[in-house]
Amino acid sequence: MNDRQLRYFSKVVEVGNMTRAAAMLNVAQPALGLQIRQLEEEFGVSLLDRHSRGVEATPEGTLLYNHAVEILARFEQAEKELRAAAENAVEVIALGITHSIMRLVGQDLLQAARQNLDGVRLSLTEEPSLTLLRELEAGHVDLILTYTPTTSSGLVQVPLQEEELLFARRRRDGDTSGEVITLSALLEHSLVLAGERDPIRRMVDEAASAAGTPADIHYEVQSLMATRQTVLNGDAASILPYGVVADEVSQGLVSVFQIEGAPFRRTLYMTRSIRSSCFRNEERIMRLLRCVIRQLEVELGDLARKLP
Repeated sequence: MNDRQLRYFSKVVEVGNMTRAAAMLNVAQPALGLQIRQLEEEFGVSLLDRHSRGVEATPEGTLLYNHAVEILARFEQAEKELRAAAENAVEVIALGITHSIMRLVGQDLLQAARQNLDGVRLSLTEEPSLTLLRELEAGHVDLILTYTPTTSSGLVQVPLQEEELLFARRRRDGDTSGEVITLSALLEHSLVLAGERDPIRRMVDEAASAAGTPADIHYEVQSLMATRQTVLNGDAASILPYGVVADEVSQGLVSVFQIEGAPFRRTLYMTRSIRSSCFRNEERIMRLLRCVIRQLEVELGDLARKLP
């Protein structure tokens, strides 16, 4: 048994699918399967139950997984400490955030890190929530702020904030701030939304189905920047986080409306790997993130609600 086999086995258990685990580990599926079989032969037990939906750990596999998490965390901590010693004690933290967070508080985050995190180099990655989860599972980032919940046993999530989403369209004469739109009126508009797997799209589809009025998805775009531009062009309206169009609203280019009953909400999660050890500067980094969340609440006003 070696650390590579433990990493491979842990990823398979966390993902529950050999094909997906192989892709995330960047190894061929037969090679991954061979490593698992070698572990099973070494211990003389079956570690995985294989079925049509994927794989899941046997009781013996769960026992090995629990030990593997602890062992791999120690490996990671040793690597972090040795790298820090080699880099004059500078700790590198890769943080992933979404487009809307970057637009609202990205510069505040960078400035606060420069002022308050001496001995830490903060590396920011901006991606959609689903992409950030994949980056975290692959080990490319250390910590993410994401709006997508996960059931992965390899990730730990802490809910931080709930945010109300808004109806957005190109500004028209007569639009005033603070307006409210009903769901039925919203569904009369042509919309630009992401694909069916997107959380916001799913919320809209479910609400439209419950109302008995199908949503008119005029454009399906898997890009917030392209969605924003479509709204700016007046080609379609959308349901968006305020941060995506905050600048355009302040410039008088886009109008946003709260939706009656606030049917569309999302939750912000701080997410990290279960195998991740504490940062050397854990307390200061968490303090920085709390300050950023407070600033986000200020920017969003009554659209945001802090979670306990």
